[in-house]
This record gives sequence, structure tokens and C-alpha cells, in this order.
Amino acid sequence: MTDISDLCLVTNRRGGTSLVYERRAYKLRYIGKRVKSWGCSKDKKGCGGALWTNVDVTSMIKQNDYIGSCLVSTGG
Repeated sequence: MTDISDLCLVTNRRGGTSLVYERRAYKLRYIGKRVKSWGCSKDKKGCGGALWTNVDVTSMIKQNDYIGSCLVSTGG
């Protein structure tokens, strides 16, 4: 499992919450009784990257890989 220091919740441009992990942004997709499902913010471009956290977002449970064309933003 991933430590909480690696998971960062941020407010996105629309006022919602996004999760940042390893320099990638995820949008909240689903909240279950025990897990939250997060999808890659570039999902409309066909990226299947996703991860699942516990409800409190203190640890990562599972992660799906990205497609090769989904690049990490370099910032700046």
C-alpha cells in the first residue's frame, strides 16, 4: 500500500476534488462503502489509468496502467 504522503488531494478548476499521485491527476469516479475509484484526468483521450484508495484516501489499494500516449505533465 502507498503511504498518505504520496497521495495529495487538490481542488480542481471547477471546484471539485482531484487526486494527484506520481505527478498524475485523477478524477473521482465512484465512492463505495470501502473504496474510492479514481480515473485518469485524460480519460476522454482514451487513457485507462485508474487507481483505487480507501474511503479516507490514506492508502492506495490498486492501480491500473496508462496507455503509452498519456504523458506526465512536466509543469511550468
